[in-house]
Amino acid sequence: MKLDRQVTRDSVWLRWVAALFLLQFGARLAASPITLGDCVAAAQKNSLAVAALAAKTRAAGAAVDKDRRGIWPALTLSDQGSYSSYKPEANFTDGTENMANAELSMDLQQWIAPPDGPSRVELRRDLLLLTQARVQVARDVAAAYDRVMVLRRQAAERQQAVAYVDAHLQDIQRLRALGMDVELDLLRAGSQRKSLDLSALSQDAELRNSLAVLGSLTGLELRPDDVAPDQAWLDSVTTDPGAGDDAMVGKAEDTLQAQLDGLDLETARLATLGTGPVAAPLLKVGVNHAFKAIDPATPIDQTYASLTLNAFDWGQRAAEGHQRAQELAAQDSGTQEQLRQLRLQVGKLAVDMAAASKAYAVSADLLVNAQKGMEIAEKYYRQGKIKETDLLSVFSDFLAAQGQQDQALQDLLDRRADWDALWAGVRP
Repeated sequence: MKLDRQVTRDSVWLRWVAALFLLQFGARLAASPITLGDCVAAAQKNSLAVAALAAKTRAAGAAVDKDRRGIWPALTLSDQGSYSSYKPEANFTDGTENMANAELSMDLQQWIAPPDGPSRVELRRDLLLLTQARVQVARDVAAAYDRVMVLRRQAAERQQAVAYVDAHLQDIQRLRALGMDVELDLLRAGSQRKSLDLSALSQDAELRNSLAVLGSLTGLELRPDDVAPDQAWLDSVTTDPGAGDDAMVGKAEDTLQAQLDGLDLETARLATLGTGPVAAPLLKVGVNHAFKAIDPATPIDQTYASLTLNAFDWGQRAAEGHQRAQELAAQDSGTQEQLRQLRLQVGKLAVDMAAASKAYAVSADLLVNAQKGMEIAEKYYRQGKIKETDLLSVFSDFLAAQGQQDQALQDLLDRRADWDALWAGVRP
């Protein structure tokens, strides 16, 4: 009876342990790895720079709405009444006097140079800067995310290498226990194991720092297991983004930087409007209706119009217009020089992108060959055709090929970051 109770208690405890394990395991399965899209969305939401530019854009939109009212005519209505007890003649009933006035005025300068013109350009500029900030945030997140993925990929490769070396260390220990002379093999394998441990220290520290950078950008608390490298990510970052010479040079003028330079010129041209030799006149039209005590039987109605022109301003405006035209010509030359440098930068980046893509392709082929060499060496070793030292030499070549591909992948990611920065209007 005691035994049955003990078995029952043990069974219940085991069930609780199993249930807890299943819950934890199920939670880890349910928690899918964080993708680049998740990181970018979180960074866009938490970016103070994006929030500030979004608020500035809304303020610029309100300024445009306000300035558009500047071209509306101004209507003035007034009424004045008075009473005087003084009656100079007997036929005056009282001293009542009333004057009503309505005046419509219009500043023609507002039609020549609408005040909302520069405001609209500033709104477009703020929208471009907001887009630039969002692209910049996405670029920074992508660079940090890619670095984390590269380090996680290297960690997975290192774990496989460590498992392989540890297995051969056990084989060497068994051969040594049998009295075979395997001291050189033992030293060689031990050195490789120490080298892997040494690289693990630096790579793990860099992984933690990279996760901290990514977490700072996104506002997320990230662990190494939250970001898992996969083939889909590798395919996306090694796919040619279309960085051909002709295509890139043709798009140079479409970058945000070129558009911002164009907006500077447009703002200057709008500010120049109305600074010609003739000053814009001020037009006023209105009507007066008066009922005065002087003659109460005859209301007084007056209609008037005025056109005001400052004749002495002509020479000053002519000089200002000539000066502004020269400034615009100089600014346009500077913009053309910036575009020329941009085209040169695009051409260099196209060469670098092509070279990085080819280097990665070559490193991938070298890694495939190194993998085949490992399989052949392992087969020969099991057949007794080569020694442990030869097998470890082939393994060293395999590790070197892995390192070359990792470096080529990082170089390719750096070039792609420069490419993204170019189209974001940020000088790489």
